[in-house]
Amino acid sequence: LGMIDLLVVDNNGNAHIIDYKTSPHSIDKYSDAKELSKNLSREYAADIREIASMFRKEHAEDIQAATSVDVEVLDKSGNVVSKEKEKAVLTLIATGSEVNLAVQAQELLLADGIDVRVVSMPCTEIFNKQDASYQDEVFGNDYDHRVFIEMGKPDGNYRYAKNVFGVDDFGSSAPADQVLDSYGFTPEKIADRIKSLLA
Repeated sequence: LGMIDLLVVDNNGNAHIIDYKTSPHSIDKYSDAKELSKNLSREYAADIREIASMFRKEHAEDIQAATSVDVEVLDKSGNVVSKEKEKAVLTLIATGSEVNLAVQAQELLLADGIDVRVVSMPCTEIFNKQDASYQDEVFGNDYDHRVFIEMGKPDGNYRYAKNVFGVDDFGSSAPADQVLDSYGFTPEKIADRIKSLLA
């Protein structure tokens, strides 16, 4: 069993996981239906590890359905879901619902002339097993020019990025929109934090 801390439990009962990744078992967070379908098929066919799969209750855009991502790439549990227009100055890495947040922030940044890449990493355990050349290809930028967006404990994500937008305390109890805004997990506030890093 793993411990679960909650950042948000809103009026509809939606919750965001914070601390489950400290469990010895694996947790997978999917950004959309395409990612979910491919990864669950692999997990249950292999039957080689204990997993917890996280599903969001609220609506989320099918990001990968709108891209040309090869379904075989999804097996690697880390891929580019929204490419830069020309040259990315930063790479935004996220899992689950945070991928939608990263894509929305990307659009705001591009309007201000800041080009970034968005990477989805539903399962860090599987991505860690990929060779270094594939990981570098996905990230596109070096360690110092990556940002990991995670509505949870930031500790383990510093393995992938110099900057992590996470949560260092237990969380709060309030309507979801209020809590997310107070912790800076809105497209506008993510974009503003990115601009501050580049200033």
